[in-house]
Amino acid sequence: MRPSARRRTLSVVALMLFVIASPIATAEADVTLTSDSSSKEATPGEPAEYTITVRNTGDEDITVQLATSQEAGGCQGYTSAIEQISGTIAPNSIEQVTLTVNVTEGEQTSDECDTTVTATASPAGTPGAPAQADVVVTTTLGEGTGNAAQGVELSTSQATKNYNNGAEEVEWSVIVKNTGQTQETISIEMDGDSSCRSEGLEANVDPAQVQLNADDEETVTITVEVPDGEQTEAGSHCFITRATVTAPAPPPGTDAAQDNLSVTLNIPELHECEATLSPTSMTIAPGASQSGNFMLDNVGNSDWTVGFGKSGPKSNWVTPEVSQRSLPYDNGNGQAAISFDVSPDDSMPADSTTEIRIRGLDGSSERCYAILQVTVGQSYGGSASLSSNYLTSVEPGTAQSTGLTVTNQGNGQDTFAIGHTPMPSGWTVTLSTSSVSLLGKHEPQQDHQTQVSVEVFVPLNALADDTVTITLTVTSSGDSSIDITDDLQVSVAERHDVDGTVLSTDQTGRSDQTIDFPLTIHNNGNVQDSFRLRACDPNQPGSCATPSWQSIFVDTSDNEVTQISLNAAQSQQVYLRIHIQSEDEGDYLQVQMKINIVSSPSNEFTKTVTARVSNYDYMMQLLLADPQGAPDSMSVTMPPGGQTTIAMLFSDIGTSPYVEQALFTIEGMDSTISTSLSSDTEELAPGVFTLPDDTRIYYANITLSVMGTDQSLNGEAGVVRVCAASMRNTASPSCVDIVVSIATVHDLDVVVEGGPIQNTTHPEFTDFLVLITNSGNIEEQIEISSTEGLRGWTIDIEQTDLLLQPGESSTIRVRVKPPVQMPVEDEFEFTLIVTPESAPVAAQPVDMTVRSTLDDSVLGLSAETWNIVSWSVISVLGAMILMTIWRNRRRSIGL
Repeated sequence: MRPSARRRTLSVVALMLFVIASPIATAEADVTLTSDSSSKEATPGEPAEYTITVRNTGDEDITVQLATSQEAGGCQGYTSAIEQISGTIAPNSIEQVTLTVNVTEGEQTSDECDTTVTATASPAGTPGAPAQADVVVTTTLGEGTGNAAQGVELSTSQATKNYNNGAEEVEWSVIVKNTGQTQETISIEMDGDSSCRSEGLEANVDPAQVQLNADDEETVTITVEVPDGEQTEAGSHCFITRATVTAPAPPPGTDAAQDNLSVTLNIPELHECEATLSPTSMTIAPGASQSGNFMLDNVGNSDWTVGFGKSGPKSNWVTPEVSQRSLPYDNGNGQAAISFDVSPDDSMPADSTTEIRIRGLDGSSERCYAILQVTVGQSYGGSASLSSNYLTSVEPGTAQSTGLTVTNQGNGQDTFAIGHTPMPSGWTVTLSTSSVSLLGKHEPQQDHQTQVSVEVFVPLNALADDTVTITLTVTSSGDSSIDITDDLQVSVAERHDVDGTVLSTDQTGRSDQTIDFPLTIHNNGNVQDSFRLRACDPNQPGSCATPSWQSIFVDTSDNEVTQISLNAAQSQQVYLRIHIQSEDEGDYLQVQMKINIVSSPSNEFTKTVTARVSNYDYMMQLLLADPQGAPDSMSVTMPPGGQTTIAMLFSDIGTSPYVEQALFTIEGMDSTISTSLSSDTEELAPGVFTLPDDTRIYYANITLSVMGTDQSLNGEAGVVRVCAASMRNTASPSCVDIVVSIATVHDLDVVVEGGPIQNTTHPEFTDFLVLITNSGNIEEQIEISSTEGLRGWTIDIEQTDLLLQPGESSTIRVRVKPPVQMPVEDEFEFTLIVTPESAPVAAQPVDMTVRSTLDDSVLGLSAETWNIVSWSVISVLGAMILMTIWRNRRRSIGL
């Protein structure tokens, strides 16, 4: 038995130790209270009811005990009661109970009362500390009246409704309850109290009257008409329903029992719009801009902010003035506008159209839109490039080609004109075409790009030292400002060429004297070259043996030269000087002139001349036929394009008995003046004349012509030297100098034959003969005019215009007539004006006068004759009167 007792004892001890060691488990409760309203009204017979929500915020099931308390000393006439919760509340669950606050009518009843609801929560089935929570509601004394015997109460399950179904009516079901102690007749009506905002909406109740026994209830319907549906102005629209007990009559001294119920219709904000554009379509050239307006009508029910949106493949062309703008409601008439600019590029072909959707946005949501059609105009652009910008070493007299690629970079068809800068004289540029028509850049490459052949011809006289730059231009016909250029540089290959001019190949000289043969060396190549000068014996071909007579080349300063350097197209005169080393008359020696280009020896000029022995003098004399002082110089003035001829005399003044030839040379002003020479002798060659008779003087006429009619030549001047020499002695010429000035001279001489003042007797007219001479140096178109006639005098000019060559004259008649009626003598002065049309400032005015006297004759007789006749008649009459008196006296005395 002991072992068993010991075991039981040990088991009990172990169990106790386990219990002591185990943690004590306790439960915690947590609860919150909330009310559906923090404040409500109550009237006698119509208590305020609050829905109290109890939430278990703990982790265990709880049981809750509810209690109410009222503010001490401030709740006279108020009582409260609250429902209890049966059972438990699970974690995170709620239970709702009703708190009822009654009020009685009396003079001591407070205007309001604070009621505190207290919840005491305890864990269900588990020991633990209770939790508490409270909530305070304030009940105010309403305007309703009632008494214990009569009462009415209105209620509804949903006092607030949100409009969202587009219906024309919204309805509420309202429960009317008889809270009195007897049967009641209750009238229901919609209260027009302005404290409840309905914003023009109308409400009605059906039925408008009910009859209920005590504690009975009936449902009536409140209907609010919403004719504009969602477009009704947004906001809360409130309607008050008033129920009044109309029978039986209230006890004496009390008011009829009433109750009010407010229902609310919430119209949510509707952001809607309608959109239009002005204009709806545009045609704009790339790079240009056009403005438009996006106009919006608010078809929603409130003010809202509309955003500017755009979409479409070319929406980036559109730039709005602002990104958003307020769109007012304005009782359904609200409008707003956003201006925008459209600036297209040429990423589309010309005349193509794209659509851009202009959108009215509410945030990022589209509410309305309009379509803008944009037609793109034409852009202009182009490029041009040469296949090669260099043509090198082109042989003179040949041509080379390159290609010019022209590309249309505009977006529509365009025609391009192709040209080039002016070329030096003799150079030509040939284009395969002067214009090309190309489609826009959006078309295939072969349609908007082409190549033009450019061929450059280099003339024979082109210089190798010069590089000619040709600027090729490509101009758009659609936009002349599109002017594309590319430069082509052309260099010329070197060409070597030499030539010479020997005016006299046969000359004579005395023994032990020298003869000079003028030689002009011409560099006909296109590059600077050096030229070797040699005198050779022509009888030893294949070499250059020294002639038997001393022969050297000298320059114009008598310096010996063996080599000269000339630029391209340059010339220089040298002399082959041969020393006569024979004494025999008629002996001669032939010498060959040989000129080689140093860098190209195969280019050679040769000429053989003959030097003869003669003891005669060979000399020519040249003089001016009409000298202006010195016989060897004169000056002339010519206009641009003008011409003059100057006569000269030349003769052989040498001692030779042979027929001589005169060699004429002309130099000076070669770039401005051209010359021609003629003579009354036989002409053998240009400037060479034979003088068959050396005892007479010959005439030569040199004509000078100004090359060009440009007035800019006025002011240029220079000397033209004309020389004549014997062909046998060209080193000793005789020369005259003609100083030439280029100037346009307008000079008119006007002479009135018989003078500018004439007398006449009225009514005779007067004729002036006017001689007009063109003393200038150009042809003149002349206008003849006069001042106006005065006091009835008239001026009749026979010819009002003339064309006179230089030095030419013409006579015109100017007839002056006096007035038909001239009561007194008159002197008429006028001015005749002779004007060259090309130079009005050179007009020549001439003052002229006509004096006209009256005719004082009688019966066609002069005054003197009339006096003689008058006295004769008077004398005869006097004699007849005396004779009559004498006869009468004789009769009276009877004789």
